Amino acid sequence: MCHKSVLLETPRVLRGFDVKGEDIVISRTNGEKELWIISQGKARKLCRGFSPLFLGDDILYCNTENDRTDICLYQKGSSSNLTKKGRNLAPQPSPDERSIAFLSDVDGPLSLYLLNLREKKSTCILTPESPLFMRPFVWSPDGKYIIYWTLKPPLLSGEIWCLHVRTRRAARLISFPGSSARVGSPYMWYLSPFHPPLKSSVWVDQERFVFLSDVKGYDSFGISTLEGEIQWVDDRSDKDKEFYEVSPDGKWIAYNEYVDGTTRLVFLSLEEGKRGEVKTNGCLSHPKWSKKGVYCWESSPSEGTGILYVPLEGEPMCCYREPPPCPTFQPVPLHFHTFDGRTIGSWLYNTKAQKVLVWLHGGPADVCLNDFDPVIQYFASNGFAVFMPNYRGSVGYGKEFERLNRNDLGGGDLKDVVEGISYLERQGYGPFVVGGQSYGAYLASMVLVKYPDVCEGGICISGMYTLLPEYASDWLINSGCIWMDLEDRDLLADRSFSNHVENLAKPVFVIHGNRDGYTPVSGLQYTLQKAKKVGKDQLFTVVLYDDEGHGLTKKEHIKEAYEMIVKFIDEVTR
Repeated sequence: MCHKSVLLETPRVLRGFDVKGEDIVISRTNGEKELWIISQGKARKLCRGFSPLFLGDDILYCNTENDRTDICLYQKGSSSNLTKKGRNLAPQPSPDERSIAFLSDVDGPLSLYLLNLREKKSTCILTPESPLFMRPFVWSPDGKYIIYWTLKPPLLSGEIWCLHVRTRRAARLISFPGSSARVGSPYMWYLSPFHPPLKSSVWVDQERFVFLSDVKGYDSFGISTLEGEIQWVDDRSDKDKEFYEVSPDGKWIAYNEYVDGTTRLVFLSLEEGKRGEVKTNGCLSHPKWSKKGVYCWESSPSEGTGILYVPLEGEPMCCYREPPPCPTFQPVPLHFHTFDGRTIGSWLYNTKAQKVLVWLHGGPADVCLNDFDPVIQYFASNGFAVFMPNYRGSVGYGKEFERLNRNDLGGGDLKDVVEGISYLERQGYGPFVVGGQSYGAYLASMVLVKYPDVCEGGICISGMYTLLPEYASDWLINSGCIWMDLEDRDLLADRSFSNHVENLAKPVFVIHGNRDGYTPVSGLQYTLQKAKKVGKDQLFTVVLYDDEGHGLTKKEHIKEAYEMIVKFIDEVTR
């Protein structure tokens, strides 16, 4: 048995990768993100960075340094920045590879820019109407158009637009008030440098592309012309879908489908309607077509992460894998009924342990999957059962379920978490500690003040502690009231940890980065001031990292922080 902390150093293959012929370029991390190229079965490190794309013989990628995210080019063994300041996201090479379209906030709101690779000059070609207006995009095969999708609050109207690159005129092709319409990407509520770029083939031919929409009440595929004429595709499934690509001959769609806390790969014939599913003991995601099959990202609790090749006919083949350094825990699926009769799916690691760490995912439109997470395995290897409920608002359980926490953050989803704890307690488990990162940290903190007798302590990493706009998370403020009505200050106050800190009865361990741009440290500072006024500041243990942002990226910080967390759990559950 290896030393437990080695799990925290396990390299993981990230979802963003690209394929050219027999070569695969991946992004890998065990803290800092690195680019590696796999050629003829051998892997070689290139440089720091993530989300790589082949650009001819070169490699386009992103790299984050402090508050900046730059688009970079790896060329003949050396790297150079193509952007110089701001957040620069989702680079997309044109079909002739002479220019790159990307999103940037260098001049203010996130806008669409075009970079001429020969002249190294970028120009803004589209300015958004709101922070959520511009979403990821794809080029047309002839390079004349960019197809992009928008999300307009407060009705969450999904629209797909066609931008003429030369004239910079945009025409709306598809509009579904109250429903999504998206092209080539998952249903992302906010843009992050850590979401992989698309470079997704969505074209059936030169004039028609495939899109996803939930206008029917569930995710379904449609085929649209450049004039907005729609033909719906019968995919014989009402499951949530994401990350799709059309085959080079335009005859197949490969996509990911959610099934009860896991993702599988599906092949769908556009001509015959035939459907084929590929299942593993973990998750498959991000398909990229070759001539006769797809490469996809693979992750499972027992086998780690890697790249799998899945032919249309024949058995899947592993192209590259980063296995865990020692035996790991396979989670057990659990389902429990919550306060309103709904069924909540969840995962439980290390079922033989007594003490339970309730670990809550972020998002909130995210999900706990049956995949390899070194942090979760580290907790389990230290003798804790790890309970991960997919509370209301989680993706992968249908659109109605996903939208249940709109204008109800810290309401029904919080009750789901507490009901899950009660369910485990009836099975003989306990004591409990609750924790999470980002939105998961928010929910964990709310458990401690709304239900102060349920858990023995809490862990909050990069959390938000107030929903009031002057201190709230960046994504909440810029969401255009999608999540909460920012004018309803009474409700925002009721759903803020800071406004109930006088109820705190158990210790809380807090980790935050001073460079966090998504959940600013000012919200934590405001909360600590309020805690001190009511004599609750002694219940806080706060660790701040000057050179970290949203989450931990430095190897030494990851090891230090999670070792401290394990010690904290042991102390509060004695």
